[in-house]
Amino acid sequence: VPASEYKPLAALAGITLGRKSASRAKATQAPTTAMVVEPIGTAGLKVKSGDRIIEVYYIGAEALDAKHPYYKTALAEHQKMVAGKKLKLAYGPVKTDDHGRLLAYVYPEGVDDNVKNTFNNRLVGAGLAKPGNFHGNDKHQAYFDNLGFISKSNKTGLYKYEK
Repeated sequence: VPASEYKPLAALAGITLGRKSASRAKATQAPTTAMVVEPIGTAGLKVKSGDRIIEVYYIGAEALDAKHPYYKTALAEHQKMVAGKKLKLAYGPVKTDDHGRLLAYVYPEGVDDNVKNTFNNRLVGAGLAKPGNFHGNDKHQAYFDNLGFISKSNKTGLYKYEK
């Protein structure tokens, strides 16, 4: 075997492990219950958990652009859907996106842990958001993609404005 000038880099392993450790630290701080404070467009929610107010973004639901002709209606519908609700938050294997935003499946309190019961599902199904924002949380991606396809086929919500 010919000699190689390439050598293993221990520093890379340390960086990778450090990143995973940071992710685990954030995960332990992520709440499992919360109360809605207000929507963040159609991307997620500001929630109160204990004495903290944090932002939680929906896994599987990509925000509608504020310039979209349906945005104001979608935002109002989202507000009606979540106002005053107590929530249960569940996390996928990837807890944060590339911008450090917390990602979750968001359930109304008191429902079964079935993705069909999430607000994430309701937004995509009602055409208030498109499927997306998975960031490695792909367990239910096919479900959300199919839900988006059905919404688009039925010209539900935002899809009324698409050709």
